[in-house]
Amino acid sequence: MVLGESQILGQVRDAMSAATQAGTLNGVLSRVFHSAIAAGKRARSETEIGRHAISISSAAVALARRHAGDLRDKTILVLSAGSTGKLAARSLAESSGARILIANRTAEKAQLLAEEIGGAARGVPLERLNEGLAEADVVITGTGAGGFVLGPEQLAVPVSRRNGRGLLLIDVAVPRDIDPAVRRIPNVSLFDIDDVESEAESGRTVRQAEVQRVQAIVEEEVAGFLAWWESLDVVPVISALRERAEEIRRAELARALRRLPDLDDESRRRIEAMTSAIVKKMLDRPIARLKDGADKALYMEALEDLFDLHPSPAPSHGKGA
Repeated sequence: MVLGESQILGQVRDAMSAATQAGTLNGVLSRVFHSAIAAGKRARSETEIGRHAISISSAAVALARRHAGDLRDKTILVLSAGSTGKLAARSLAESSGARILIANRTAEKAQLLAEEIGGAARGVPLERLNEGLAEADVVITGTGAGGFVLGPEQLAVPVSRRNGRGLLLIDVAVPRDIDPAVRRIPNVSLFDIDDVESEAESGRTVRQAEVQRVQAIVEEEVAGFLAWWESLDVVPVISALRERAEEIRRAELARALRRLPDLDDESRRRIEAMTSAIVKKMLDRPIARLKDGADKALYMEALEDLFDLHPSPAPSHGKGA
């Protein structure tokens, strides 16, 4: 639903891990997972598909970063432990390294979210909201309260304790949490949902422009997987061919060495290495044609007939599924 969202790649990794633990990840499925993860990593490292905020929560964080600078040394108060607050807090924790304060009508919810986020996050009881507002550099609100929760009166005391430090307010709630009248307070800046939506739309435009490049990466990974998948059919024939050649080599080598009883160990090793090299070079071309040829079935049938091969059946890999 969100173009370029990194959570999907994380879910694929989690699914692969769960399948591994359950013992249900066979060779082909493992290859599918690794190819998918490789495509996702390449998309994020080789294109701009994941580098611009497009969700409301990530756009709010991007807006905070644009106007407050590097957030790593900042304190950010999230006023809400509901769905909007959770998304904003998680976006902050994943991308900013800021100190996070969480305030909510229910103190237990605020503390639970802070523990879930981890790091330096902590809950702030509403009765101590003024302390949080005085400490914070940025405030992100999204309570869904149905009316203003912050206005000039609520900000008067905490702003007076800030010694002139600027306060950035970002209101993502609908209807709004913050009275627009706070813009008249010195050193207070307010951005509302319209500003956040504009930031998100800008990110969507940039990401959309990257879709073609990502599709090319996906197609490359799909082609690589399909080439490997189709090669599974020839593996038993290649194994049988190598076994037959090795069987002949060993038999002829043993016969020759019986006729040369005076050979020293070093000479025997050299003859062994030479015969192995001859067999390998003789098989390299047929095996390459078998792997890469346009008509694998024809080559397989010819090799089986010419060398009287009886390969084991190929492992099932779901082509009929």
